[in-house]
Amino acid sequence: MFFAARDAAQSMTSSSVGASSNALSWDNVSVDVLGGWAIGNPTRFTPTIAGWYQLAGAASFNASTGGTVRGVSWLVNGSLPVAATARDHATTAIANTSLTAMARTLPVQLNGSTDYVELAPFQDSGSALDTATGSTRPYVAVFFAGPA
Repeated sequence: MFFAARDAAQSMTSSSVGASSNALSWDNVSVDVLGGWAIGNPTRFTPTIAGWYQLAGAASFNASTGGTVRGVSWLVNGSLPVAATARDHATTAIANTSLTAMARTLPVQLNGSTDYVELAPFQDSGSALDTATGSTRPYVAVFFAGPA
């Protein structure tokens, strides 16, 4: 199991889908049973055992009335796998309050050596927007589900 949070605000550029350039950099890793996280690549979880993994997570954004979309995408080796993007907040009027975009719970097969996963928020406010902090901060959880 792997569980991490982003305690400090992280600036997300304006985009329509998650990208590696906006992948969350985890600064509070509380559980890393498989040793898949490294300070040298703080956005990535690279499992050390091949098999199926269950991904869960969320990204929270600070208040902003700009744009109409807030969402989050899973990336595997920097690319979007099938069904990896959730647009939780697509509306014509986003309230000036912090919003949380829940990532899709997704099973992925990883090779246990070079494959990695990242969680990449996105938003279309027209300018950079920080992730929220405190009790609504972003998080990621990765569970080993079994051999391939």
